[in-house]
Amino acid sequence: MQTSEAFKESDGTRYVVPDGRVLIGRSHQGDENGSTCYHHAALVVVTPEGEYRTTVGTGSWSEPQTESSSRFEAEEGHVLTGRWHQDDENGPTEYQSAPVTVHINDTEHPLSFQHGEWVTAEEPDHDVRAPEGQVLVGRSHQGNETEKTHYLFATPTV
Repeated sequence: MQTSEAFKESDGTRYVVPDGRVLIGRSHQGDENGSTCYHHAALVVVTPEGEYRTTVGTGSWSEPQTESSSRFEAEEGHVLTGRWHQDDENGPTEYQSAPVTVHINDTEHPLSFQHGEWVTAEEPDHDVRAPEGQVLVGRSHQGNETEKTHYLFATPTV
């Protein structure tokens, strides 16, 4: 796991994970002018038959949503790979998601994800990371910067 450098999201910084990596969490301190970091990792699928490398495809961005009523859940076979937010809770938010394939016996197969429960994080300060072996596939926030944020994690399945 690696963590991005801290930045101020309200400035409109578009965060995208480095190539071949997926989002597994987020840290945020303060209001919209506070500090945000993203946690990311390379995704390796481990089965009783062995470990398999994955390829993260090209990401696509969601339509903008108002942050104070945002909810995004990646489509099947996709994980979160980026996020963009500008201004305060009334500003726009977009999410980037990308498909993932797994390489088994020199053949690529689309990866599926078994979604878990939404995890609640307290605002304005939190550090949320996926449980071991899971990735980030959704995020929801309702209200201002003191309201709760929810994260959806999923387990990759072959």
